Amino acid sequence: MPTKRIAVTGGAGFIGSQVVERLLQLGCWVTLIDNFNESYDPKLKRRNIELATNEIALSIVEGDIMDQSFLADCFLRDRIDVVVHLAARTNSLASIEEPRLFMETNALGTLSVLEAMRVTRTKRIVFASSCAVYGNLLKPAAEESEALHHPLSPYAVSKVAAENLCNAYNASHGIHAYCLRLFNAYGPRQRPDSAIALMIDSMLHNRPIQIFGNGASKRDYVYIDDVVDGIANAVERVKGFEVINIGEGRSVSLEQLVQQLEIRTGRKAIREQLPMPPSEIYRSCADIRKAHKLLGYDPQVSFIEGLGRYYRWLLGTPAPITRNAG
Repeated sequence: MPTKRIAVTGGAGFIGSQVVERLLQLGCWVTLIDNFNESYDPKLKRRNIELATNEIALSIVEGDIMDQSFLADCFLRDRIDVVVHLAARTNSLASIEEPRLFMETNALGTLSVLEAMRVTRTKRIVFASSCAVYGNLLKPAAEESEALHHPLSPYAVSKVAAENLCNAYNASHGIHAYCLRLFNAYGPRQRPDSAIALMIDSMLHNRPIQIFGNGASKRDYVYIDDVVDGIANAVERVKGFEVINIGEGRSVSLEQLVQQLEIRTGRKAIREQLPMPPSEIYRSCADIRKAHKLLGYDPQVSFIEGLGRYYRWLLGTPAPITRNAG
């Protein structure tokens, strides 16, 4: 990859911190932007970036994406070529309780990023969208060409809106934008309130795990290294406007996930069966042919292998696996 100057919003998070490390390895100059909010313990976010803090090519800036002037100053000062926009509120269930927060952060926050780019003439963005935009699948796998008429949560709606803003700024201002619809990313540094982390914590402490529905719901789980590959390739190739799925291209049922966690932990799960929330997607699976064509994307880590990697990392980290009330 030719040397680029890249701003990564949400750069201290689960995905962002590992994208930052990859871009530094590729020889890029990186501006990491994060507000270290309390959606979960900020200490974990600061721990995520410890390995990179001494890199001469990294600048860490604490600030909010809602502050357009702050963003514009960052983009101008560091002569940014590409923005990797990962900062977001990401919990579908929580978005039902706080819809305004999710719409403001995810939709208006993206507008703030795009406006700062317009003002500073920064011409390329890679935006992290979500498989949630598809709602429940009517096909075996989600294709990017599908109409997005049935998002099930304010979170999903906020991502649809942000994608549309990227499209509008491409049409109106010539900003090249790739919207990557990330499926269920997992792996080291995963949020402590994510489903897999919470399940492992409950099983290790002999507490019940929550099973929505009958355990037959399915997710396309994609390992963090493969997600980072997709984002790094998009940074290098972004041109025009595209939406692109980033997943493994296979689905795993909730019951299969629990069984694999039982194998890893050596514990029998205590299942607490609950009704399926209306906002919960019953099945997700990515059609990744477009990603392969445009990005050379080829996921390498199977779910079973990735889960093993994550569990081994989890046992070796001092970070607690607890739900944060913030």
